[in-house]
Amino acid sequence: MTLVIFFLPLFLLLYVLCVGRKLGSSGSIFLACFVSLVQMVAAFFLYVECFVLKATLTYELRLFTIFDGYDFVFSLLVDRLTASMIFIVTIISFCVQIYSIEYLKDDPHRTRFHLYLHLFTFFMLMLVLSPNYFQLFLGWEGVGLTSYLLINFWYTRTQANKSGLKALFINRIGDFFYMFALFICLIEFRTTDFTLIVTALKNEHLQHIDFSAQVICVFFIIAAVAKSAQFGLHTWLPDAMEGPTPVSALIHAATMVTAGVFLLLRVAPILAIYPIPSIILVYVGSFTAFFAATTAACQFDLKKVIAYSTCSQLGYMMASIGVGGYDTCLYHLVNHAFFKALLFLTAGIVIHAVSNEQDLRFYGGLIRLLPYCYILMLVGSLGLTGFPFISGYYSKDNLLEIVLVSGSYPMCYMLLVLTAAVTAFYSVRTIYLVFAETPRFPLSSTKHLTDGEVLFLFPTGFLFFMTMFHGFIVKDMYTGLGSTLYPELPYSLNMPGEFGLTTGDKLIPLIFSFLGALISMILYYDLAKYGLIKRTSLKILTIFRFFNKRWWFDYLDTFSFRTALRGSYNFFSSVEKGHNESISSNIVSQTLQTIGNKFMLTFQNGFLHVFLTYIVLFFALIVAYKLNDPTLIPIFYAYRVSKKNRK
Repeated sequence: MTLVIFFLPLFLLLYVLCVGRKLGSSGSIFLACFVSLVQMVAAFFLYVECFVLKATLTYELRLFTIFDGYDFVFSLLVDRLTASMIFIVTIISFCVQIYSIEYLKDDPHRTRFHLYLHLFTFFMLMLVLSPNYFQLFLGWEGVGLTSYLLINFWYTRTQANKSGLKALFINRIGDFFYMFALFICLIEFRTTDFTLIVTALKNEHLQHIDFSAQVICVFFIIAAVAKSAQFGLHTWLPDAMEGPTPVSALIHAATMVTAGVFLLLRVAPILAIYPIPSIILVYVGSFTAFFAATTAACQFDLKKVIAYSTCSQLGYMMASIGVGGYDTCLYHLVNHAFFKALLFLTAGIVIHAVSNEQDLRFYGGLIRLLPYCYILMLVGSLGLTGFPFISGYYSKDNLLEIVLVSGSYPMCYMLLVLTAAVTAFYSVRTIYLVFAETPRFPLSSTKHLTDGEVLFLFPTGFLFFMTMFHGFIVKDMYTGLGSTLYPELPYSLNMPGEFGLTTGDKLIPLIFSFLGALISMILYYDLAKYGLIKRTSLKILTIFRFFNKRWWFDYLDTFSFRTALRGSYNFFSSVEKGHNESISSNIVSQTLQTIGNKFMLTFQNGFLHVFLTYIVLFFALIVAYKLNDPTLIPIFYAYRVSKKNRK
């Protein structure tokens, strides 16, 4: 079953490349969707097998032997972590495949788009099924490459080209540190296998490599920060919205951005041994969550609001890993995949309906024209804010409880609680600006206003169901007693956050979320209705611009890069080209002329009999070496003596 899930996308790509012309565009797309359906069904049974039967599966394919004792083995590992990732990857991939049929029905390159999606899915499956860091790196690189192809799908758009390259280059930074961590693993442990490295670190005779292990953790954290768009290396994710909306749903919900979280969950047994990398992770995740939430609250682009909410939720997951809440992190990752995919696909329907307009200031009043989209976006937003009894509520509140129970990070806990309030604020703001108020779009846009397309209804309806009920159904499978990713870790790291907390402590995130939603309602309804917001906007304009301009980080980022590039160019033009090349070229040219005139002309004089003599001498030396007969070597000297006598 695992082999079917893994190899089906690859076989599909090869088959379509060979006989795609005979199938045609419709046939290729139908085959792609059918393969996604088969993958999803197989992934469901694998999910049940790993969680209900608690099975762990391993597959090995010995390809070839590099040299004695070192075999190149291609392996697949299926455990609870892998099964969860495969489950959400295949479901989101299938929903995006079906959704894209209608969304890109007029695009002449839609077949290429579906093949890119399957290539992306194949590399993501390679990443999550890897039993070692080297094989995971192959999937890691493949996901980065295919994300560039998908973001840059409309390659005639200049901004799409820039966004694709930006995502590729920023992720190169993370890949650089990943490779360094990989090299250190090979040098210190002679292996990249997850289990063998953890076993080696627990060996008391290998305590001298503690420093190397901590460096490995820090390098893996930097790689995850780049891939999961955490603060400092986050700027590529909002710009990735230049790709088609189904790409946004696939990248933001269940695949590329969660690859960094998946990597850290694999590194978790090492993080549990050393506290310093975990501390770094908690602070980075908490600050990213707050930074991205405040930025999203002041954006006007619908897709960028949802994009920054992805950064914020990934910050929650990073903080959870830092305090040891690995199961809760995975639980929230799965729930987040469903409601975030629902939000993106619903946003795509809205954008498609109003002639590809993404500015929130040109929406309004769509609740009467797109009632189905209103229900979908409302449920997705409630899941994002952690509204009671929706999937996001169970995992998000449990995550915050674990941070509080740890007792070591009160500032981080306050940042995460404030982030919950800001998340509720911008969720209500988005709903109000899109569906409430009076219409602010031109009447010419209403000709496409419909949310009744069947190929839109099915995937969004399925994600609606998962957003509503999945969190409750699988709660005990992820956070119940005895359900843990790493049973060998201390019990304190596996203990659910609900223990040891009062009812008041548990209600803090919910109270802050309601306060954030209430403030948003007041600002965007009551004050806007009476025109008071226009009188007070001048006082808050500076703060609003600060958050709207992303804390001025993009300008700082651009300025630093431009300064570095300009300085390096000036250094290159003045020192390298102006000074070094002039000196080196003169010295080299004079040296070569001297060698040529004094030495080379003696041997390379242009006569044929001289070249033939060199050939004979060369073979004579080889024969002398093979026969171990040094008497053949003096032939060279005899030749030189005869040449002098002729002169």
